[in-house]
Amino acid sequence: MERLLYHPGIYFVIALVITLAGTPLARAFALKFGIVATPGEKRIHSTSTPILGGVFVFISFIVAGYFAYENLFSLEPISPFYLLASLTLIFIIGMIDDFIKLPAAIKMTSIGICATILYLGGYSVEFTSWHFINYPLTLFWFLGITNAANLLDNMDGLAPGCAVISGLFMAWLASMRHDPLLIGFALILAGAYFGFLKYNFPKAKIFLGDTGSVLLGFSLATLGLAIGRHTGVTMTLAPIVLLGLFIFDTFFVAFSRWARKIYFWEGGLDHTSHRFVSLGFAKTVSVMLVWLLNVIFGLNAVIIWNSSPFYGISLTIIILVLGIFFWKRLDKIPQITLDD
Repeated sequence: MERLLYHPGIYFVIALVITLAGTPLARAFALKFGIVATPGEKRIHSTSTPILGGVFVFISFIVAGYFAYENLFSLEPISPFYLLASLTLIFIIGMIDDFIKLPAAIKMTSIGICATILYLGGYSVEFTSWHFINYPLTLFWFLGITNAANLLDNMDGLAPGCAVISGLFMAWLASMRHDPLLIGFALILAGAYFGFLKYNFPKAKIFLGDTGSVLLGFSLATLGLAIGRHTGVTMTLAPIVLLGLFIFDTFFVAFSRWARKIYFWEGGLDHTSHRFVSLGFAKTVSVMLVWLLNVIFGLNAVIIWNSSPFYGISLTIIILVLGIFFWKRLDKIPQITLDD
């Protein structure tokens, strides 16, 4: 058993088992105390559904993460205090938001505080040697990816499925970086959300809630930063491209709502997944199509990681151009209605 703890793959299993076993308990608790998401004009589900699905995802992060940190080697010093403090705080923020719905400004500020904690612990974008440049870029990265994951949680199975895919590709990038601890952390994320996916797809018995979706985005941002820093140009670009689906959907929705003079944070049925439903695809098929897009971004990230700077940057530009073209085509598709 002790030898197994030296293999990163075991942490996928540990996280998987914890969420598989624990999520029904979180569901029962949410139902007992009426902690549910009710249907509304900006929500696609038709029945009240318990939330707090992120509770045992967080517990799996802490338990599996502790053993991974104790048993796996890392190329870089990773401070467990700063990592634990920021993840715990982001989890608490998500839970509070599930209960009382925090104003957007308070939520963004809270995420910024969590990012600052990590920055103080050495987790930062390091394009320059100047803090006055690196710190705002780090905040922008964490705020962007965290909110992107929160927004992507808009259909049964969508966010946890993308979490599994992104986590596995993060593990792949970390393996090419030859960093066992980062591989383990990425597999913990993938395993935790894979276990949760059983209860969230194809007919959700429980939702992640902000507790789980905000935690997802913040964790992906942390992993991407840790894997890409202190590396070459293409290795820095690869985690950004890997999370391209999250970035694309957020910018797509933001500009689409801006054009319609709607506040970005108000919500709505106008995401990538919703547009696929408007095209006539079943909701489960639409979710799988978004998963497929996530896989495509992941494969391109791996290619970029292994490319020369010229080819890596060129491929990134091609992906950006194709993304803009797809964006314009997607925006012409009518929005989904609750009668669809």
